[in-house]
Amino acid sequence: MIHELRTYTLARGTGAHTFTLRADNLAVGNPERRATLHAGRDTVLEWTARPIAADAPWTAVAIADGDARHRREALHGATAPPAM
Repeated sequence: MIHELRTYTLARGTGAHTFTLRADNLAVGNPERRATLHAGRDTVLEWTARPIAADAPWTAVAIADGDARHRREALHGATAPPAM
């Protein structure tokens, strides 16, 4: 049983950005992170969360600057939808 988990996102680029972790079946204390990115350097963002229902799948999605086109996803116990 997972009591607490950490999810990480590696960000690259330049300038000030806001990253938000959206989650399903996870309690995230502070879902928003702000970071100033610098060319040629990687920035690691970290979130800590707790599963709400231990026997259910969870999903975490890190979104940059409110634009879902710039996202990274983490899944546990979820089944991918069938390919079309």
